[in-house]
Amino acid sequence: MKDLLKVAVTFISLMAVNSAYAQDWVKADPEGKKILVDNDHFRLVEITLLPGKKEPLHTHPEYIEYFMESGKMIVVYPGKEPIIWNVEKGKAYSGKPEPPHTIENAEAKPIKLLLTEMKDKPYKPN
Repeated sequence: MKDLLKVAVTFISLMAVNSAYAQDWVKADPEGKKILVDNDHFRLVEITLLPGKKEPLHTHPEYIEYFMESGKMIVVYPGKEPIIWNVEKGKAYSGKPEPPHTIENAEAKPIKLLLTEMKDKPYKPN
Protein backbone atom coordinates (compact mmCIF):
# COMPACT_ATOMS: atom_id res chain seq x y z
CA MET A 1 0.00 0.00 0.00
CA LYS A 2 2.85 2.41 0.84
CA ASP A 3 4.46 1.70 -2.55
CA LEU A 4 1.21 2.44 -4.36
CA LEU A 5 0.87 5.72 -2.45
CA LYS A 6 4.47 6.69 -3.34
CA VAL A 7 3.81 5.98 -7.03
CA ALA A 8 0.59 8.02 -6.95
CA VAL A 9 2.27 10.99 -5.24
CA THR A 10 5.19 10.86 -7.68
CA PHE A 11 2.83 10.74 -10.67
CA ILE A 12 0.74 13.67 -9.40
CA SER A 13 3.90 15.68 -8.69
CA LEU A 14 5.26 15.08 -12.19
CA MET A 15 1.94 16.11 -13.72
CA ALA A 16 1.96 19.34 -11.71
CA VAL A 17 5.53 20.16 -12.73
CA ASN A 18 4.79 19.37 -16.38
CA SER A 19 1.68 21.56 -16.44
CA ALA A 20 3.61 24.42 -14.80
CA TYR A 21 6.24 24.21 -17.52
CA ALA A 22 3.63 24.18 -20.27
CA GLN A 23 1.87 27.26 -18.92
CA ASP A 24 0.07 29.36 -21.50
CA TRP A 25 1.05 33.02 -21.06
CA VAL A 26 -2.46 34.44 -21.45
CA LYS A 27 -3.97 31.89 -19.05
CA ALA A 28 -1.13 32.31 -16.53
CA ASP A 29 -1.81 36.04 -16.23
CA PRO A 30 -4.50 37.58 -18.47
CA GLU A 31 -3.83 41.16 -17.22
CA GLY A 32 -2.77 43.43 -20.08
CA LYS A 33 -3.52 40.85 -22.78
CA LYS A 34 -6.30 41.19 -25.35
CA ILE A 35 -6.90 38.30 -27.75
CA LEU A 36 -7.59 39.77 -31.19
CA VAL A 37 -7.75 36.54 -33.22
CA ASP A 38 -7.85 32.94 -32.01
CA ASN A 39 -8.40 30.10 -34.46
CA ASP A 40 -7.11 26.58 -35.11
CA HIS A 41 -3.84 27.87 -36.62
CA PHE A 42 -2.74 30.91 -34.64
CA ARG A 43 -3.53 33.36 -31.88
CA LEU A 44 -2.89 37.10 -32.14
CA VAL A 45 -2.63 38.90 -28.80
CA GLU A 46 -2.22 42.61 -28.08
CA ILE A 47 -0.05 42.91 -24.98
CA THR A 48 0.59 45.84 -22.67
CA LEU A 49 3.31 45.23 -20.08
CA LEU A 50 2.97 47.84 -17.35
CA PRO A 51 6.07 49.39 -15.76
CA GLY A 52 7.79 46.90 -13.46
CA LYS A 53 5.33 44.14 -14.43
CA LYS A 54 6.82 40.66 -14.05
CA GLU A 55 5.06 37.90 -15.96
CA PRO A 56 4.83 34.40 -14.47
CA LEU A 57 6.73 31.41 -15.83
CA HIS A 58 5.34 30.53 -19.27
CA THR A 59 6.17 29.07 -22.69
CA HIS A 60 5.36 30.02 -26.28
CA PRO A 61 4.88 28.07 -29.49
CA GLU A 62 6.74 29.41 -32.55
CA TYR A 63 5.93 33.12 -32.73
CA ILE A 64 6.19 36.50 -34.43
CA GLU A 65 6.06 39.68 -32.35
CA TYR A 66 5.80 43.32 -33.35
CA PHE A 67 6.65 46.07 -30.86
CA MET A 68 4.45 49.17 -30.83
CA GLU A 69 6.57 50.79 -28.10
CA SER A 70 10.30 50.66 -27.37
CA GLY A 71 11.54 49.44 -24.03
CA LYS A 72 13.79 47.21 -21.99
CA MET A 73 12.74 43.78 -20.78
CA ILE A 74 14.45 41.29 -18.52
CA VAL A 75 14.03 37.70 -19.71
CA VAL A 76 14.89 34.87 -17.30
CA TYR A 77 15.13 31.19 -18.16
CA PRO A 78 15.28 29.10 -14.93
CA GLY A 79 18.87 28.27 -13.99
CA LYS A 80 20.37 30.81 -16.41
CA GLU A 81 21.58 34.39 -16.16
CA PRO A 82 18.96 37.10 -16.90
CA ILE A 83 18.98 38.54 -20.41
CA ILE A 84 18.43 42.27 -20.90
CA TRP A 85 16.49 42.78 -24.13
CA ASN A 86 16.14 46.26 -25.64
CA VAL A 87 13.17 46.23 -27.99
CA GLU A 88 12.50 48.94 -30.58
CA LYS A 89 9.22 50.45 -31.67
CA GLY A 90 8.34 49.27 -35.19
CA LYS A 91 10.60 46.18 -35.07
CA ALA A 92 9.37 42.63 -35.56
CA TYR A 93 11.05 39.50 -34.23
CA SER A 94 10.34 35.82 -34.77
CA GLY A 95 11.38 32.79 -32.82
CA LYS A 96 11.19 29.07 -32.37
CA PRO A 97 9.08 27.64 -29.53
CA GLU A 98 10.25 29.14 -26.24
CA PRO A 99 11.02 27.06 -23.16
CA PRO A 100 9.77 28.21 -19.74
CA HIS A 101 10.81 31.77 -18.90
CA THR A 102 9.65 34.95 -17.20
CA ILE A 103 9.76 38.50 -18.50
CA GLU A 104 9.76 41.82 -16.69
CA ASN A 105 9.21 45.33 -18.01
CA ALA A 106 12.30 47.20 -16.77
CA GLU A 107 10.98 50.57 -17.99
CA ALA A 108 9.03 53.34 -16.27
CA LYS A 109 6.51 53.23 -19.12
CA PRO A 110 4.35 50.50 -20.66
CA ILE A 111 5.71 48.28 -23.43
CA LYS A 112 3.14 47.38 -26.09
CA LEU A 113 3.40 44.59 -28.63
CA LEU A 114 1.44 42.27 -30.88
CA LEU A 115 2.27 38.58 -30.44
CA THR A 116 1.25 35.96 -32.99
CA GLU A 117 1.65 32.37 -31.76
CA MET A 118 1.61 29.46 -34.23
CA LYS A 119 -0.54 26.74 -32.66
CA ASP A 120 0.78 23.98 -34.94
CA LYS A 121 4.36 24.53 -33.67
CA PRO A 122 4.09 24.28 -29.86
CA TYR A 123 6.87 24.18 -27.30
CA LYS A 124 7.70 20.57 -26.43
CA PRO A 125 9.88 19.83 -23.39
CA ASN A 126 12.72 17.38 -24.05
